[in-house]
Amino acid sequence: MATSDLPLYKTIAPVTTNLFQNVTLRGNVSVFNTESYLNVPYAHNPVRWTPPKRYSSAQHYISVFKPSADTLELDCTKYGPRAPQDMSDSTLHWVLAPWFPRLSNMRYHEEEHALQLNIYKPAGVVKDLPVLVYVHGGGFVNGDNSSEFDGTMLVRRSVELGKPIIVVSANYRLNVLGYFLSPELEKEQGFVSPNFGLLDQRAALVWIQQFIGIFGGDKTNVTFSGESAGAMSCMVLAQQPEHNFDDNDAIFKNVISLSAPALKLKSQVEMISLYEYLLANSRYTPEKGSALDYLRTIPFDKIVKMKAKGIGPVAAEPVLFQKGYDQTYTDSKPASWVKGMMLGTAYHETSFFSIGLGGWRDKTAGELYTKWENAVKELPPSVATTIADAYGISKPTDDSETSWSKIAGPLMMIASDTLFDVHNYDRAIDCAGTSTKAYLFQLKQTDPFKSSVMNGWSCHSWTIPFLLCTTSVARKWLKDSVKNMSLTTQDTIDEFFAQHECLCEQDEIELQAGADAMTERVVKFMYGVEPWSEFNAEGHKSFVIDGVRSGEVDDDMRRRRGGRWFAWDRLDEEAKAGILKIVGLIR
Repeated sequence: MATSDLPLYKTIAPVTTNLFQNVTLRGNVSVFNTESYLNVPYAHNPVRWTPPKRYSSAQHYISVFKPSADTLELDCTKYGPRAPQDMSDSTLHWVLAPWFPRLSNMRYHEEEHALQLNIYKPAGVVKDLPVLVYVHGGGFVNGDNSSEFDGTMLVRRSVELGKPIIVVSANYRLNVLGYFLSPELEKEQGFVSPNFGLLDQRAALVWIQQFIGIFGGDKTNVTFSGESAGAMSCMVLAQQPEHNFDDNDAIFKNVISLSAPALKLKSQVEMISLYEYLLANSRYTPEKGSALDYLRTIPFDKIVKMKAKGIGPVAAEPVLFQKGYDQTYTDSKPASWVKGMMLGTAYHETSFFSIGLGGWRDKTAGELYTKWENAVKELPPSVATTIADAYGISKPTDDSETSWSKIAGPLMMIASDTLFDVHNYDRAIDCAGTSTKAYLFQLKQTDPFKSSVMNGWSCHSWTIPFLLCTTSVARKWLKDSVKNMSLTTQDTIDEFFAQHECLCEQDEIELQAGADAMTERVVKFMYGVEPWSEFNAEGHKSFVIDGVRSGEVDDDMRRRRGGRWFAWDRLDEEAKAGILKIVGLIR
């Protein structure tokens, strides 16, 4: 066992729970009086590119795990394997490093059959608690459900608030192993959704419906949450067509969406082109027999590295999407059984990509302006001028830090508005007058860590530690949490404190205030209490998380640019179409 598979925090005792009379899960009690059950299998996929087979009976578990007797005890004391993925470029994870006690990419244990979840709950007997189910982001190609998304501190915080909850985090298939379509596959299975990773998530939610009561959870009060690709998944499953599955449609009640990108889904033609790309790069020839069978024999660590540029992982289709092909996932309203949606973004969403991953800090103001000029040269001059005026873009006079900020800020705002904020705003408007209540929020608080690439910015993924109450933002628990991490030595403690504790007193106060504001309202929302005023036709309200200044504001999604109107609303349709055409070039 790799040491990085150990639970994030030290444990003080074992604990067991029976799924069935002859199927037992063996978990841990942590030093913080929480229980965890890690690497709990919810489904398996014995054949590549087939829908998940959800565990629903004792016999199913026993037939797969084949214990020596008729009883089965599953070791749920450590993290399980991650879905296969290409980790050759882990830049994204190192950008996140200051925000999490332990990065998930410390773990390299991968298995193709990694459909498992982690369950965190208050210790002891509990009953009818609200349940938060979290799915990770990573562009549908990277990520897992382990240490970065540990639920211990959020459970601890909910107990402190007197409103205890259960947290579940789930793995799902990624990249070409999770999103694939071929003519042979359609013939083999009839029409099948190419979105196996989304079907995995749905299977996890159905498993939770069957079993979460055993852990003290209320299956009728499940909140589905995720960030980035995880948030996009939440939005997709929240608008799935009714009666497309044999089980109950209402597999969760609420959604908490963190930074869901407004991306167009891939078509059937594009998915087939991915299949053809794999064939061309796998040395397949017709003499080798079935192309599908041949692709299934390629080891998973090799097939995930066959990258097809420009081919996205998620396709619109009629199994999971109301309108079938040729739509975005935002085309349809939430299903009637979705009762509440918390929709949030960070203030400088795309700074994560432009600064954290794109090297903008190494570019001068003049170089960034040239980037803008190259992006808009195909647009009519009047359209380019309209966009520049709306966002305050002008040619820099020098290469000072001030000039850099004056051009970098507006460019990132254009991308943030287009790829993230407009989608949330429009979805909230769509919910007005329906049975689904929408609550908008924005994380304006910036990263204060001097060692962080994103210092001074509120960027993509920064919402995660605020939702899960990680010790990097929940400062009152920093010392006891870090000293009780399972992998800590005095050296690692000193290193962690050097990175996380060297903040001024005001930064400490601000981070804790932001974490408290976020978690208090998340828990309220899960308990059916209005977290702040609903966004509706009568009042365009939203909540801003910004340290001690956190609070409800009037129509902040439109006024957030330093007091001026949300620039997108000032653009005509031609200018909006122009932005959509160039946003990839300026991100």
